[in-house]
Amino acid sequence: MALLLAALLTLVVPLWGIEHCLITYDGISGHLGLLKCKGLYSNSTYRVVLKNNSSERCFTYYNPKGVDYLPFAVPRWWSGNVYLYLYRGNYLLAEVPLRVEKLRVRVSRIRLPVAKHTRKGKKEENTFMAKEWETNRNGNRNAYPSVRKLLKTYTPVRFYEKRAILPLEHYKYITTPFGSERYINGVYRGFHKGVDFAAPRSTPVRAILSGRVLYAGWMPLTGKTVILDHGWGLMSLYAHLSEVDVKRGQSVRRGEVIGKVGSTGRSTGPHLHLGVYLNDTAVDPLGVMELRLRP
Repeated sequence: MALLLAALLTLVVPLWGIEHCLITYDGISGHLGLLKCKGLYSNSTYRVVLKNNSSERCFTYYNPKGVDYLPFAVPRWWSGNVYLYLYRGNYLLAEVPLRVEKLRVRVSRIRLPVAKHTRKGKKEENTFMAKEWETNRNGNRNAYPSVRKLLKTYTPVRFYEKRAILPLEHYKYITTPFGSERYINGVYRGFHKGVDFAAPRSTPVRAILSGRVLYAGWMPLTGKTVILDHGWGLMSLYAHLSEVDVKRGQSVRRGEVIGKVGSTGRSTGPHLHLGVYLNDTAVDPLGVMELRLRP
């Protein structure tokens, strides 16, 4: 077992046996990292486990090539000391300490009129916006478990290519970046788990990597939505579409049109919300596109 000091950019991890890996990770929470390895056993299962003081994340890879890249994702809210463990089967190959810096984000503070009490003691919403927020919030609560269940789906086969592409061919303007925090009347309501691209309605939306359609339909928060399974736990989510052009179970290639930009669900105007997840851990889609995902 090897115990090494961590660097923020790259770290060589010598292992017992023939495996030899290089960690590529920028040290920022909410970002994807890679173990670039050679000497892997092609008929084996490898796991990367990340642990902080209170929780852990596990990422599994079936039958990698002898020279291959194993992705891992650090949750957006983690910071400080994190340990990375690499296993072949149940055998611990390496333990590596990482220092994680919390992603610096934009904060959105929204004030909505609150319910007022009438003389009869009944609450009365004084604006449509407040009513709309409560309706969406309750609806999202009911839909949330089904989304989480989908994003936890694991396919042992890997479909994705070396690099991801942008989902919109000609529109790259970002209105809301990954990780932005939202506060409603001073109460934290979570962070933005993707990137919003502004684009005209009906602009074609392309698959960023090859995969299979895991979901194609309507959700209360995201409207018309497509979720693609790229294998090895990697998913991409396309939200607020005006049209969905694929069906569940369908195989798609990188660059294939899967829908069109819209403003369905909880949206203030036409745009594409793109989310990328690894084993249900949201990561910055733009960071994923900067990485070479396979040798």
